[in-house]
Amino acid sequence: MRKSIILAILLSVTLSFFAQEKRDKPIPVDLLFGDKRVNLMFSMNKTIDGNFRFINSTSAAAYYDYLKGKTEMVSTSSIVYQFHKNIGISGGMQYHFAKGFIPNIAMHFSHGNPTWLIALTPYYNFMPWNSLEAAAIAEFKPALAGNLRLFTRLQGFYSYDLKKDERERGIINFRLGLTMKKYTVGFGGVIDYYRPTANEIQNYGGFVRVEI
Repeated sequence: MRKSIILAILLSVTLSFFAQEKRDKPIPVDLLFGDKRVNLMFSMNKTIDGNFRFINSTSAAAYYDYLKGKTEMVSTSSIVYQFHKNIGISGGMQYHFAKGFIPNIAMHFSHGNPTWLIALTPYYNFMPWNSLEAAAIAEFKPALAGNLRLFTRLQGFYSYDLKKDERERGIINFRLGLTMKKYTVGFGGVIDYYRPTANEIQNYGGFVRVEI
């Protein structure tokens, strides 16, 4: 599997090992085996001290046949000050496979319980050019019977290049599956919209999600 996918998996396992004793939430690792490429997502949310939290969100995509320069990986790490139970502000750094390291600031809005999760995070990126980003997540996970739950997730992302005054990237990501304890399987898809001059990539297939 592609180096970025392996690196991301190793990073998630390492983070979960060091956070094992005091972590707030499990770390979900999601692998979509689509008709065009493999998509990976994982995220971490850990309390540092008091109202300060460390969060990381990493995504990667790789084609089944090796295509040089086509493997993607984006990883954003931030220190969040949670001044309200549903609202926080952060500063952090993003690694982007094409742009390198990007400093940013963000607001974090979220509300969740065992059945629902709603989250919205707008970012302002400073380098290598100024851009605005927004990431939104909605999950619905009702209990069905015993330890079995329905799992639905809709995730959107939009990035706007202020320098060129155009869309930089847009993503629609969805999942539909069944969860048994910490394991989820089902059907999902990712639709990637790049700059207006590039074609979108639609990728559909089965996914496996594990909370570690």
